[in-house]
Amino acid sequence: MTTLSFYLIAAFVLFAIGFTGYLMYQKMLFQRFNCYFSLQLSLLWDQSDQKQDQLARGSVLLELMESREETKGFLITRVQFSKKEFHVRNFDKIYLDTQNPGQKLSTAFYIAKKHLHTIRDKDLAVDLTGFVVHKDNKRSLVRVRQTLKIEGRALPDEWVIANGI
Repeated sequence: MTTLSFYLIAAFVLFAIGFTGYLMYQKMLFQRFNCYFSLQLSLLWDQSDQKQDQLARGSVLLELMESREETKGFLITRVQFSKKEFHVRNFDKIYLDTQNPGQKLSTAFYIAKKHLHTIRDKDLAVDLTGFVVHKDNKRSLVRVRQTLKIEGRALPDEWVIANGI
C-alpha cells in the first residue's frame, strides 16, 4: 500500500464521517422543531381583478396550533419552496409569539402565471428555517418542512381559463 492510497482512503473516511454527521445534524433540526411546536401551513391566492398582470400572487399562511411552555417564540428567518417558480417577496423575518396559540401570520409570494400549469396537482414543500426562542432568551436553530398539495380547483378560475391549464 502506497502513501498516496493511504491518504486517499483516509480522506474518504473523513469525508464519509463528516457527511454522516451533517445528515444527523439536519435531522436533529427537524426533530427539535417537532418537539416544541405544532404548525399548520396553507396557501392563499390573491383574487386580483387585473387580468393583464403576468404574476399570480398569494401568501403562505402560518398558524401556530400549539407550543410547549418553555418556549417564548419562533423566529422564522428563511422561507423556501421546493419549486423554483415560487418567489418570496421582501421577506425579512416572522416572529410567532407562542403565548398566543392560534396566532396566524403570513408571508407573500408570487409566481409567473405561465408556470401555473407546472404546479397544478403537484406537491409543494415549504421549508422554514429559524430559531426557537426559549424563556431565558436563548435560541436553538430549527427547520421544518411541510408538504402542501396544490389542486387545480384551488387556483382561481380566470387563471385556469386564461392559461389553458
